[in-house]
Amino acid sequence: MTKFKKKSSEQRREEFIDAASKVFMEKGYVATTVSDITREAGTSHGTFYVYFSGIEDIFDAVAQHYVAQEYETVAEILEDPEMPAIEKLMGILAVGSEYEMSEWWIKEVNKPHLLHLRARFSQKMKDKFIPLLASVIMDAIEEGSVEVPFPEATAAFLISAVSARMEGLRGTESLSSEDWTRAYQDLVRRVFRLRA
Repeated sequence: MTKFKKKSSEQRREEFIDAASKVFMEKGYVATTVSDITREAGTSHGTFYVYFSGIEDIFDAVAQHYVAQEYETVAEILEDPEMPAIEKLMGILAVGSEYEMSEWWIKEVNKPHLLHLRARFSQKMKDKFIPLLASVIMDAIEEGSVEVPFPEATAAFLISAVSARMEGLRGTESLSSEDWTRAYQDLVRRVFRLRA
């Protein structure tokens, strides 16, 4: 007789987040329904509502999951004892473009009708990454690789620049997405007085 292992609450929640992420990428936020997500997760509406209050709630959970993925990458950079602080700093500022979800996420959260979701996502990024970035900037100052009088403010400005870069990656009439990336890289070099 086969015994079925009951999934933990956290496992079930993660399955919903994975399913929602996939469906959002295929259909977009507005076109996605709870039925689409439960179908993808292989479960019922009732189970969905045990974990989430609706589409906006699970979209928010997907955003938190995305921030957590980026945070894991940043943690790996920070844990490298051999890496100089300036390299850690540049590595952290480059995080965000490695994930398959990045391009979709950038396009989706920049849609005008999702501004409230983008604002929440942006706040989660700031809360998580400004203290880390400020700490690495202070380490770079101590090692003598940069001169920055206001590390925390600089970190906040750079995280805001990351948000502007994300918006710019859609491209505009005057600049391509590649131009926006180069402009961001130029800004970072200038802030820290680095050579190209």
